[in-house]
Amino acid sequence: MQDFGSNSANESRIQSLQELLGRTRTIDVREDDAFHGVILRARGLLELSDQEIADALLVSRPTVNRWINGKNLPHPAMRKPILSWVADQLVKKILAVY
Repeated sequence: MQDFGSNSANESRIQSLQELLGRTRTIDVREDDAFHGVILRARGLLELSDQEIADALLVSRPTVNRWINGKNLPHPAMRKPILSWVADQLVKKILAVY
C-alpha cells in the first residue's frame, strides 16, 4: 500500500479520486470542455506522465500533450474508451490508498 501521509490527507485524496471517478462515469463525451477537464485532472490525481498515458492508450506522447493542453481532443467516439481507462486507473488508485 502506498503511503500518502496523514489520515486527513488520505481522506481528502480519496474524496478527490472518488469525485473524479463519478464525473468520469457521467460525462457527456460530446462536450470538449468536460472531457478536457477530466483528462487534465486525472493526469494530476493519478500522477501520470504524458508518456505513461500515451503508452497505456497506444497513442503518441505529443497526442496526449495536445489533449492536456486542450489544443486537439480525440473524436467523441474515442472518448468513451479513454474515459473507461481513466476510471479503471482511478479505482486502482483508490484501492491503493486503502
